[in-house]
Amino acid sequence: MKKSDYMQLPRRLSALEGAYWSASACYYAYIVMYLSRQGYSNSSIGAIISLTAVISIISPPIWGYISDRTGAINKIMVACASLTAIAILILPFINQLWAIALIMALIAFTDSPNPPLLDSMVMQNMHRMSNTSYGSIRLWGSIGYAITAYLIGLFMEIYGTGIMFIAYSFFAIFVIKIVLSLPDPGVVIKSEDAANAKTQPSALSLFVNPNFVLFLIFGSLLFTPHKASFTFLPQLFASVGGTSAQLGMAWFVSAASEAPILFLGQRLNTRYKPLHIILISSVFFIARLLIYAFTYTPWLAILNQVLQGLSFGLFLTGTVYYINEIAPDGLKATAQTIATAAYMGVSGILGSYLGGVIIDRYEIHTMYKAGIMVQAIAVIGFMLSTIILRHKSSKAA
Repeated sequence: MKKSDYMQLPRRLSALEGAYWSASACYYAYIVMYLSRQGYSNSSIGAIISLTAVISIISPPIWGYISDRTGAINKIMVACASLTAIAILILPFINQLWAIALIMALIAFTDSPNPPLLDSMVMQNMHRMSNTSYGSIRLWGSIGYAITAYLIGLFMEIYGTGIMFIAYSFFAIFVIKIVLSLPDPGVVIKSEDAANAKTQPSALSLFVNPNFVLFLIFGSLLFTPHKASFTFLPQLFASVGGTSAQLGMAWFVSAASEAPILFLGQRLNTRYKPLHIILISSVFFIARLLIYAFTYTPWLAILNQVLQGLSFGLFLTGTVYYINEIAPDGLKATAQTIATAAYMGVSGILGSYLGGVIIDRYEIHTMYKAGIMVQAIAVIGFMLSTIILRHKSSKAA
């Protein structure tokens, strides 16, 4: 790759983030609304989303491990993006519930590896970019998601839900084109480990790291109520008399609130420890659910999306750097994908299924109140466990 091409690397990665998350907004922001309008119950929708979450746990580590072994992140992303676009175009032509579940499972298998692989691609290209941080690149994903989610909500009022599938494929073409223009970061090994480059560590070694395992448990519990609230946000708007355009506005505010946090990501991680940033974010996760529990108007639901940046934005900023620090060379993409599979996948299974059941048996505000208790227990348990681990570590030293 020419020197001039490396100078364009931050712009291309930023464009890739924007294109990928714009595509994601077309599908993930409205798939629950689409299924609901097809007449399926909240329990059925929750079961389907839980199935996709199971796949999202299995798939990313597989692709991440292949990526670490081959150094071919780009080729993997092109294949996954292509297959996902094809599956999403097929989805609106299917009416049977089992077939919809099957296609959505395929979408989960091919698309769920892309976010952690994209994160790994950015982090592993950092040595090629000067004066560039992860957050300054990732924020374009939030901007793309925000604008696209808002516009899709407006277009759905005019053209119906079918527009979401066409729009996804449109952005997928740009994703593929940009990825093909990027260099493969390859397997990045630090100089002090060059002698051991031929013997990369086993992925199982990650699970003997107590800090990594503790984070997986904490992240899964923290995100279970968060994923439930994300999945069933369309139901909240329906219950308080909101429209698809107002839902689109909510997605816009949610994603836009992440941008300033991600922009300041490197400064925050320089000034504060990533673990502290993660803990601060957990406070805002709880505050967000507390507001949801007493939301009875669309505009309060929209206003509550401002906390997305202070909750998920801070969490993502701290987590990417934290995992990159504790993961050994040769397993960084694997660690990112396993962590993402845990706090996005496991939480998706529990949150989507249990959330749907709670809404059908009780009502949506009960789901938020139960979630507050789960998140509070997760945060307290994580803090106490971290203190105990540090105490044992200091004694051993």
